[in-house]
Amino acid sequence: SYCTGTIAEEKEIEFEANDNKLDDNVDQDKPKSLVELHRETLNKEKIQPKSSSSTDDNNSVMKKLDKKKVQEAARQLAERERQAEEMGNIDERKRKYNSLKSDISEHKEPTEEELEAYRLKKTSS
Repeated sequence: SYCTGTIAEEKEIEFEANDNKLDDNVDQDKPKSLVELHRETLNKEKIQPKSSSSTDDNNSVMKKLDKKKVQEAARQLAERERQAEEMGNIDERKRKYNSLKSDISEHKEPTEEELEAYRLKKTSS
């Protein structure tokens, strides 16, 4: 039971001010519901202008890819399909040993040109 004086009174005022600030921060730090997050993303998308349409995007991809390389990839795709068709027509007993085995060393990711040739073939069929 001692007198704290004016210093303690000032500290109490500071504590009350800090408590009010913390309450404000807690409101901001509350996790947002999925609905609120969805609305925010929709608002952001509305603000940003939409870029090009999908047809413009496809045209830009074709411009980036060399047309000769795409044609070459399409030719190779057709050649592989022709070879697979021939293997399917040959009697299994007359087929060479390991003829269905592909070149293991040539297993690689398809290039952009090969992917584009495949897409063009699928859309045209």
